[in-house]
Amino acid sequence: WANTIAAPIALSTAGQPAWSYVLGNETQIFADNIAYTVYAKATDAADNAQAAFGVGTSSSSFTYATQLPTSTVNVPANNTYVNTLAALSGTAVAYGLGSRVALTEYSLRETAGPYWNGATFSAVGEAFFPLSFSAPNVWSAAAPPLQNTRQYQLRLRATDNAGNVESMKTPTAFTFDTSSPTTAVTLPAHNGFVNSLPTVSGTVADNTGLGGVQRVELAVREEGGSWYNGAGAFD
Repeated sequence: WANTIAAPIALSTAGQPAWSYVLGNETQIFADNIAYTVYAKATDAADNAQAAFGVGTSSSSFTYATQLPTSTVNVPANNTYVNTLAALSGTAVAYGLGSRVALTEYSLRETAGPYWNGATFSAVGEAFFPLSFSAPNVWSAAAPPLQNTRQYQLRLRATDNAGNVESMKTPTAFTFDTSSPTTAVTLPAHNGFVNSLPTVSGTVADNTGLGGVQRVELAVREEGGSWYNGAGAFD
């Protein structure tokens, strides 16, 4: 208690042992991201003033914070195809600090389908589950079992130490794909004979659609001999 305080506020004792004081317009009283301390002091009917004060008991320090925290999904990356996913992970900060985030949760949905309910993909509404924290600002959780060829949407939601909850953001989309693509050579025909071959061609397919095909590679070899080097010769 500071004896030099300009004007301590006298409170009603009608509700003893509890007391309270209703603030005016708090947004005019407090500034965002500033630390404050509340002090309390009692005087009894014999005019004995409180002499012993405990930090955190007769006083309480706090930081006034109104900004919303933000989170970012790191794994999996948005609009990607993955063939394994052991963990979901991302980062979350409040006022630029991971230490000021109290909780980060995730929701996972089969695209245009049900949500993960903690055991199966069967929830009609979005449900959130906690991730574990690692300094300085990383949050992660084991990934639920995923189905081959399915598309999913992952969303994170952070809550800071003041209880401010992050606004809902656009989810991260990804496709889980554990099956291999296939190719077919259509020209030249298998076991055929040709008298001209300016172009070799074929087709490719993937069970997640052609958007899941990253590349097609070609190799040409003389029977039992050299490989074509891509520059007009067989080495």
